[in-house]
Amino acid sequence: MGYRKIAGSFWTTPEYRKLTIEERYVLIYCLTSNHSHSSGVFYSPVALMSFETGMVPEALRKALGTLSEAFLISYSEETSSVFVRDMLKFHKPNGNEKKSIINHLNEFPDKSIVSAFLGVYREYSEEVAEPFQSPSGTLSEPFRNPSDTNTNTNTETNTNTETNTETNTNTETRKKKKKKKDEPLTLGKIISDGMNSGKSKEDIIETAIEHGFNRDGVEVSVDYHMERKKEAAV
Repeated sequence: MGYRKIAGSFWTTPEYRKLTIEERYVLIYCLTSNHSHSSGVFYSPVALMSFETGMVPEALRKALGTLSEAFLISYSEETSSVFVRDMLKFHKPNGNEKKSIINHLNEFPDKSIVSAFLGVYREYSEEVAEPFQSPSGTLSEPFRNPSDTNTNTNTETNTNTETNTETNTNTETRKKKKKKKDEPLTLGKIISDGMNSGKSKEDIIETAIEHGFNRDGVEVSVDYHMERKKEAAV
C-alpha cells in the first residue's frame, strides 16, 4: 500500500505521549511502513527496520521492547513478526479489505502474533483459524494444551462407570473457553502481569498456554521480555 493514515489524536493520546521521541518514531514507522499490512500483522526484521529508520539495532530493540511492554505492539525477533495494535484503529477496513485481512491472518506463519491480534480484535475470531490449529483444520501438537490432551485421552479409555468424570471434564472445558472469551488477554499483558507478580518463567508460559497461545511463541516472548528487564536493571 502506498500510504497510511494516522489520526490527529495520535499526538494527544496519553499512552502515546508517555513515549520518548525514539519510541514514537518507531511506532510511527510500524504504522506507516511500506512493508506493513492493514491488519497490523506483518514481517519486519530488525535489520530492515534499522536500515529504513536509520536507527542502530540496539536502540531499535530497546524501543521495540518498550512498545511491547506498553502493549502497543507484539514483536518476535526470532520470526521477525510484528503486530501493531492500533493499525486497524487508524485504518477502518471495508468488506473486501476485511476478507483480505482474514486470509492474511490464516496464512501468517507466526501464530503467536496472530493470537495477539485475536486478543484485541475478538470479532475476527470466528473467521480466523484458532492459533493452535494447523491450516488443514486438524489440531497440531505444538499448539495444543498438554493438559487437555491428557484429559481427553484418559477419559476416552475409561469405562462407562466414569461417565460423570467425562461430563465434569467437558463442563470445566466449557468454563475455561468461556473465561477466555470474557477475558481477551494479550500475550504481552500475560507476560507483564506474570513478571510483575514474581511468577517463574514456566508459570508464565503455562498461564499463556491456558489462554490458547503457542508454547514456542510464548517461550520466545518471555525470554525477550525477561532479557529487556535485565538490561533495564543494569
